[in-house]
Amino acid sequence: MGIDDLTPNHSRPQTESEHSILSPMDYESLLAQVVQLVEDAGLLLITEWQRPEGPRGSGDKADVDVEIESLLKPRLLQLLDCDFWGEETGHRLTGARYCWVVDPNDGTADFLKGHKGSAISVGLLEDAQPVLGVVYAPVLLDGDSDCVAWAKGAPCVLRNGSPIKATLTQKEWNQDSRVMVSTAATNKPEINSELCSPGCFVAMPSIAYRLARVAAGDGGFYPISTDGFEKAENFKSCRATLRRIRGL
Repeated sequence: MGIDDLTPNHSRPQTESEHSILSPMDYESLLAQVVQLVEDAGLLLITEWQRPEGPRGSGDKADVDVEIESLLKPRLLQLLDCDFWGEETGHRLTGARYCWVVDPNDGTADFLKGHKGSAISVGLLEDAQPVLGVVYAPVLLDGDSDCVAWAKGAPCVLRNGSPIKATLTQKEWNQDSRVMVSTAATNKPEINSELCSPGCFVAMPSIAYRLARVAAGDGGFYPISTDGFEKAENFKSCRATLRRIRGL
């Protein structure tokens, strides 16, 4: 399916009055549609990465960020017409029960520097609590892509469409443990290795994807600052998946 071929299953947006409370079946159906939207939007990120002259933009702003969010916003609102909080295209906050939360390219600065591993992050809040989350990293070091998703009522986290049964409640710190950190950790590998011992650190650009990998059970941990998050929209989308495995 191409980006221009996207056709939401609803002939018109579902409104707050029609869906004051979504059932578990509604969440799972909605999740499948959101995953499809996000993965198709990922084609824009892939195409941008493959530009011979490199991605457009500078600092922590890339042209493709706005393009991805501009693609996702109307389609998400057609799936469920509610509030919207976007990293690039602004917010619509009316106090509605539901709210979409989007970061179209988490890890932009590293993306523009040529580092693989940025991610599209989409979450849905119900009464300010995450009930659905999708994190999609379409450009990875191994040449593959990775999509981690979960919705309220689903029995487990989905990774690339397959169920993943993971839990952090029995996780022990050992030599197989991996700590998901930012790419800045590679600037001081010795001290970061010491801090993560007896495990090891895994550096990647996206906050959202780091959290999603923990949720997917990649033997990982993610150090969280109590001073708050750099991007609340990433935390919201990933918290949904982490709730399922009791990691948060």
